[in-house]
Amino acid sequence: MPSIQLFRGVTGLALFLVAISHSQVVIRQRIAIDPKPVVQPQVASAANATLRYELQYDGPVRSPELDFMRLQELVCGVFDSGPINSSLTVPAQSGLWNFSFRIHTPIVSNQYARFTVWLGEDVILKDSLLINCGSTCQINHQFGFRISNTFDLEANGQIFYSERSFLSANAAGQQHCTTQMWHPGLPVNLRIVSGQGLGQFADLNGNPLGHEVTVQGFNVDQVTFLANGTEPDSISDFVTIEASSFGITRTATIEVLRISESPIWLAMDAQGDVSYGAEMSVLAQALNMFQQEVSAGPGVTYTFEIIGASEWGTLFRGAVEGSIISGVRPTDDFFSRGMATIGFRARKTEPAIPQRVTVRVSASNPDIHPGTYSFNVLPSPLAITVTPSTISNGQTATISVQKKNPDGTVSPWLQDAGFSYEIIKGQNGGYILHPDTARRDDFFDGQSDTLSCKGLPAIRRFTAEPEDITSQYPSVDEVSDPDSLIARIMENRQATIYQGHTIGPSAPPSSFVDTTFLNTLVSYKHQAFALGWVKEEGIVTNLDAKLEAARLQIIAGRPPAKQILQSFVNELEALNTRGNLITSEAYALLKFNAEYLLERLK
Repeated sequence: MPSIQLFRGVTGLALFLVAISHSQVVIRQRIAIDPKPVVQPQVASAANATLRYELQYDGPVRSPELDFMRLQELVCGVFDSGPINSSLTVPAQSGLWNFSFRIHTPIVSNQYARFTVWLGEDVILKDSLLINCGSTCQINHQFGFRISNTFDLEANGQIFYSERSFLSANAAGQQHCTTQMWHPGLPVNLRIVSGQGLGQFADLNGNPLGHEVTVQGFNVDQVTFLANGTEPDSISDFVTIEASSFGITRTATIEVLRISESPIWLAMDAQGDVSYGAEMSVLAQALNMFQQEVSAGPGVTYTFEIIGASEWGTLFRGAVEGSIISGVRPTDDFFSRGMATIGFRARKTEPAIPQRVTVRVSASNPDIHPGTYSFNVLPSPLAITVTPSTISNGQTATISVQKKNPDGTVSPWLQDAGFSYEIIKGQNGGYILHPDTARRDDFFDGQSDTLSCKGLPAIRRFTAEPEDITSQYPSVDEVSDPDSLIARIMENRQATIYQGHTIGPSAPPSSFVDTTFLNTLVSYKHQAFALGWVKEEGIVTNLDAKLEAARLQIIAGRPPAKQILQSFVNELEALNTRGNLITSEAYALLKFNAEYLLERLK
């Protein structure tokens, strides 16, 4: 009986193959499909797309009137038949196709029945059946495959620099009886759309093919991505590959991991957004690609600069204030390395709506990569009035603080709300009179107010260390070797310092772009796995598939995007209830950001 090996390596997508004949009929050979020159075939137009089948048999036949060949679509009922050595042509549709023929032959040896299938002007299948009959025999042979309405592109998701990622294009979709169609015999254009500097396409022998190549669908697995370009500056970088065939476009992302010695770059952090009138600290830290704190090197200094929207505030360090602060020396002591801190003061102009500010930090050593941090300057939540606005020497003005409401009105604060008051300019002109103690000063720290954070969860670095452990030891005056005691205190204090990552608030994007925010969610997922918050790689693969499916629907503007994202949230809920597959950090980070994206999709 004929073997299913007949089609192995020919279509890659055969759904079934059934052949009924006498034992003398054997299949020994297949005819390779040579890639054709890249053309724009007729199948690109749905109106004239055709499926054509031709059988050629040159051997003798015993009963020509009983010989036939037939093709049909199994679901939609498209059907045609005719004699052998002819050609059958029907309108092409996506679906499950069956091709069959019957030949009555006398004694024959080494005769071939050759069959070819065209989709439009492209040969999508070409093979042969070798017939040997020691006596008269009847050959009944049928085979089939699927013409799909779409396809999927797959690639190795993560490789090291200098390695290769293997690609494949596979038919997908279950819709039948439509004019949309795709078969792996059709040409597929492969293009690197981002990360071109990381490498290029290559064949299986490593021969370079450039950043764009066109092959037939079943030959996509003969193409690889070779990471032979520029090695990533950080721990990894990403390449996006696009495959397109007759209006169908699919993408795959490959992460390229660095293999050389770790570079150093500057990471920045701050508390988040800041309201007009307030100030906050902005921190820069030298890190290696493993997110470990490292020294910036001897003599290195940092320069902080506002590179976007400097009209909303200034940087300051001590008495120096401006849009640029230079010559800041990072720490390089026993407790911390490569860290420097300055302040941002939001006291230039009050914005009517939140305004985005970006601060950049660079090092005097050009080999250290710069970093940036962006945040919003928010309108002040306070309505402050001073009555009277002008006073003479010896007179007193009353400061009134009220709450700004969204509708533009003001209302009193709660009874237990407290504020800090400070004279920041003209301290010699007067003082703040404390209402309860009558103490006079240029600073008054009132009762702290309680604020609730309305930001989105993001990954934050933290350092936990004791304030003072010297009380646990005798005084240096009470021991014979003070230096040894101090060394032991320092060693034990260092041993109690812990650094790690946790979840902290981050302001929502001031300008929401659905695909950009989805990229942020994908990045959070990868970071959560790297930090050990997601315990199994299989979970990452499942979540990856949902986010990639959602991306395609978002790009196409289709409603299923919300359903896919909801299934992403549901999977997180299920993983969280099991308690040992993802941590609470991963659950909060991914769930609340996914729900934020869900709420803002059209």
